[in-house]
Amino acid sequence: MIRGAVDSRLLEAVCDAVEEAVVATDRDGKVLFANAQACALSGWRVEELLGKPVAATLCRPFRERGRSLVSAVAGAAKNGSRGLLIEGVFGRRSGDRFPVECSVSALRMEGGPDGAVLVFTDISEKVRLREQYLRAQRMEALTGAAVPSERPAGLLERRPVEPKDVEWLTQGMRNVGFLSTLGRAQLGKVLTCMSLLRYDHSSPIIREGDRGDALYLIRSGSVSVTKAGWLEAVAVLREGEFVGEMSLLFDGPRLATVTALEVTEVYRLSAEDFKSILGRIPELVQTLKRLADARLRQLARS
Repeated sequence: MIRGAVDSRLLEAVCDAVEEAVVATDRDGKVLFANAQACALSGWRVEELLGKPVAATLCRPFRERGRSLVSAVAGAAKNGSRGLLIEGVFGRRSGDRFPVECSVSALRMEGGPDGAVLVFTDISEKVRLREQYLRAQRMEALTGAAVPSERPAGLLERRPVEPKDVEWLTQGMRNVGFLSTLGRAQLGKVLTCMSLLRYDHSSPIIREGDRGDALYLIRSGSVSVTKAGWLEAVAVLREGEFVGEMSLLFDGPRLATVTALEVTEVYRLSAEDFKSILGRIPELVQTLKRLADARLRQLARS
């Protein structure tokens, strides 16, 4: 621990600002610290947790899949083990149950180990998506093939978002574009409505004048944005950027054509799902309106 260099109130405020539930214990497994999210997750007040054995409060309602959480905490506190990730089902004090991941590492203050740090993450959306994907796989196995659908020219692949996509987007895209304002739970609501499409080189993804029916987030590759009668491209967009937000926000036709400059993967969010998400995440509306206004100014200057 850096003594005297950082105000304890700052450290507490930082821990309360993160989305995960953070708990610290001493070498005997008694709670030294619990942030606001830990209290919200468990239903315990902080004064009820402090000084109590974590095994009797937060670990008791936890039903792990594999290694015991209690033994992991003991191993981190006394042996210095770190980076253990345990998935299980957490029981809130009220009786609600939901899936979580718990990361357990050693707490080091005097060279340590001096205790353990537990970080709980609600993975309800991730598990729901994983189960949805597995059900789709089982249905495909039973029917012998995927349900056929019309595929536009240049579209090489179309599939639902998979668990591996959630990991990639959660870790790499939360500070990019319209995802920057979303928390983990809100991000999960968006991702479960998306599908991934892979386009061949020179394939149109959006055509100017068509009805705006979806927003596209670029995962890999690059696209050009062009307008009829213009000699130069309006923009070239790459990984992490998105197109299509104006047609969804303003309920009008596409203002430009978007073409893949190479084999390109994009996440697609349909207008119907988009509107349902906006109702659940009001702050997303303002973020997208600001970005759409900026895109309109870009078109006006070009």
